[in-house]
Amino acid sequence: MYQIIDQMLNGEKRKENEHDELVYTISSELVETHDIVFDAGYPVPVELKMADRVYTAALELLERVGIYSIDTGRVVKLSEEEINRSMQNNRASYTIGEGIDTTELVFRDVLDDRKPVIIGGPCGTPISIEAYIPVHRSYAKLNCVDSIAPATIYETFDTQLMNTPLSLYTANTSVTFVKEACALEGRPGICFTSPPSISNINAAIAITHPRFMRQGDIQEIYQQLDLKTNFEAVTKAIHYRNIGCLYLCDQGFILGGKTTDRPEQIAIQVVAESIKARLIHRGHLYSKQVDDLRTGAGSTLEAMWASFIGSMALSRNSSYLHCTDINDSAGPCSTMMMYETAAQTIGNVVCGTDLLAGPMPNGAHVIDHAGGLDAKLMADVAELATNLSIEDANFLCLGLFRLYEGKLKRPDYGKPFKECYDPRTLEPSEEYLEKYNQVMRDIYKLMGMGSG
Repeated sequence: MYQIIDQMLNGEKRKENEHDELVYTISSELVETHDIVFDAGYPVPVELKMADRVYTAALELLERVGIYSIDTGRVVKLSEEEINRSMQNNRASYTIGEGIDTTELVFRDVLDDRKPVIIGGPCGTPISIEAYIPVHRSYAKLNCVDSIAPATIYETFDTQLMNTPLSLYTANTSVTFVKEACALEGRPGICFTSPPSISNINAAIAITHPRFMRQGDIQEIYQQLDLKTNFEAVTKAIHYRNIGCLYLCDQGFILGGKTTDRPEQIAIQVVAESIKARLIHRGHLYSKQVDDLRTGAGSTLEAMWASFIGSMALSRNSSYLHCTDINDSAGPCSTMMMYETAAQTIGNVVCGTDLLAGPMPNGAHVIDHAGGLDAKLMADVAELATNLSIEDANFLCLGLFRLYEGKLKRPDYGKPFKECYDPRTLEPSEEYLEKYNQVMRDIYKLMGMGSG
């Protein structure tokens, strides 16, 4: 950390817009020189060697560009030797949770027959105070869910409030409510990740107190976009390491953003950002979420391909545990959302992702739109995908994509939690269950067509 902070203070001086231009220009160049090509007919990459070329291109991108410090306008440079040493010096497993809800996180390979760990939950979706505990209970009651990814409390969703003292109250309340929801379902020891939208560093550090989050839970660092970092992220990393808690580095990507207009560029950056997570922030785990600006979700062919080949590149060339956030454009109690979830899940599982989080309805933007049954579908499809070849997974992803492709410009809105679940029993409605069953039937029908 001393070396990193020294470079953040004394490294090469650069303007931020110059850095963004470098990331864009060099990643574009690397797409050509490393022969990385997106093929809409193969959202699940069948050419494994291309994933290796993505990894090599990511190394080169980092070496040539470096990591930009937002606070100082300086650049942290990384050598190939440092990168290789760090990316191979990882633990292959960690234990999360407590008691009977203890779960092992394990490194998976491409086409691994072990199911990834399922982190079910709203993943930052805004949920009202009244619905907060019931919504989280709908996830905690599912034995297929290994960990919980909490919602944002809607009443404090305003970005103007997120970096005020209210952030501490929000963090404490979120943790308290999630723990109560899990305890009510007889799972007091289940792991959960730190609440989202906690941008205030004091609040993020405060909830690491054992009164709130335990060593079996997972803290998070939300990384800056476009190969950047700041002092707050490094401060969190130092704190988390010093107190001995597990934490992941969460990275979002936007296809069509400042530094990417091609899925091939995103694929390179997915891997480059994982290296940033490991070297700069010392993260135990890495989490990626690839979204398409056109839909705000990750279910287009381009976004899925970039996510899938990123997982494949990491699984084949490193020992770094990584997670994928499943982000849908449609809402709960809609077959469209379930098709989106299934397509993203299948590709990521066969390509080697170690954890799946979500799924997020409506791009995580609509209040009280979340429900545990969608996490069950993600878990069940993940189990199914462990038995697929890459070719069959690709066939399924394309088949599922065709079932929702026509609605991507106007996705199904879905229904709020109170219309998806019985408020007394917290069981899903008959309509919700029937749509789940219909989607599973459709998946098995597609599998039969593929194997034939």
